[in-house]
Amino acid sequence: MNPGFLFIAGCERSGTTAMERLLNGDDRIIVTHERFKFIRREVTPAHFALDRFFNPIPEETNDLNPEVYEQLRQRWDSGPIAYLGDKVPLYYQVMPHLAEAFPGCRIIYILRDLNPVASSYNVRASNPDDANWPEHRDYRDAVANWNESLKRLWNFVERFGTEHLFVVKYERFFAGDAACLEALYRFLELPLTAEVRRRFRAATADWPERSGRALQLSDGMKDYLAKKKNGTLEAAALSLAEQCVAPQAAETVRNCGICGGSEFEEGPGGRHSATGLPARCAHCGSLERDRVVYAAWGAIPEARRRAMSVLSLNRHPGLREDQFANFQVLPLDPGDQAAIQQILAELPANSFDAIGCNYLLQRIENDRAAVQAMLRALKPGGFIQVTVPNPVKVLATKELAAKPGQPGSRYRVYGADFGERFDDVYTVCALEHDPVTGTPEMVYFLTESDETRKMLGGL
Repeated sequence: MNPGFLFIAGCERSGTTAMERLLNGDDRIIVTHERFKFIRREVTPAHFALDRFFNPIPEETNDLNPEVYEQLRQRWDSGPIAYLGDKVPLYYQVMPHLAEAFPGCRIIYILRDLNPVASSYNVRASNPDDANWPEHRDYRDAVANWNESLKRLWNFVERFGTEHLFVVKYERFFAGDAACLEALYRFLELPLTAEVRRRFRAATADWPERSGRALQLSDGMKDYLAKKKNGTLEAAALSLAEQCVAPQAAETVRNCGICGGSEFEEGPGGRHSATGLPARCAHCGSLERDRVVYAAWGAIPEARRRAMSVLSLNRHPGLREDQFANFQVLPLDPGDQAAIQQILAELPANSFDAIGCNYLLQRIENDRAAVQAMLRALKPGGFIQVTVPNPVKVLATKELAAKPGQPGSRYRVYGADFGERFDDVYTVCALEHDPVTGTPEMVYFLTESDETRKMLGGL
């Protein structure tokens, strides 16, 4: 039987080599180290013909160790081999090509936290003896490439789905989570042997020591990374990784998290949720996005939340008076943009612990000025909570032509770059699921406080 094709991808310094080594410990799998690094955009099944695959040439790779390829050839001869594969981090750039050129191939994408990736970039950039890593490729290059890899991942998912893609959360996998290994082998459709389990335990045994190492990042560098990373796509990728390990449908309940109601009906225009279930609570009228917002606020430690003074810029079922010490609603009229800017500009400074702005910002013409006005009205450590329609549907925010005389019309469609739109602000993204319908919704928190960012990111 002919072997299948397997590719390992991910942002550079994200742990693709560690996955390559682990899989090569399985006698049924052969994964080369950057065998087609230089021709990754043109690689085809013909390149995996045995006489070519096991005989690397400088035009295709800079890893030409003949002893390694001889050992791999001997493994092939002792057969049988279930997968022939290659590891090149930058395969993330050409995943659509791989899917089309290698129908049914398996792609493993490694997702690692940005800070250790950036630290590894710094280490290599500062090494004068590392001829393959220029000095300029430091933490700034890391966040740009990390963001780009996530964009390419999401483009691939939108086009090809996830049937032949497995997203590995590096920190969870290499901490020794056996559930991740089991899920990976289900994806590969290979029995998980005792020897593979033993090798996995050996490969992950030093995780406490490795994860405790100091990062080569200053506080200023960490701050830069926190503000520049694409949290929207990170949250979406984390959700994909979780689904790869636990692919069952999201568990749902039949009681509204806001009012406790148990009857649900069609939403506006007779619509159902994306999961096919009735969207609107018949008792309080909440929709899936409202219940997600309510749950997100509920994740804040109760003692802190109940001491908060909160302003909501529109009436929203997910924000209720009984959640906070003080709660005000300032219902803005999207049909009067001049009034919106005046009202926001006149908000008293240093007055609120948090401001809620749900499904409204896309209807405000000058959204950047609106955010700055809200930030001025916050107390130290305060935050803005925002939701906008489906920001992962497109990668880049699209401005729309103004429509005078059409109150409440949109001025833009926000994309996955939402967090990059507002300068010098930390954006914390959380992809939450409505507990009733299982529908996902992105919730954003904007803050100027690093301490608040860490608190919200840990929820």
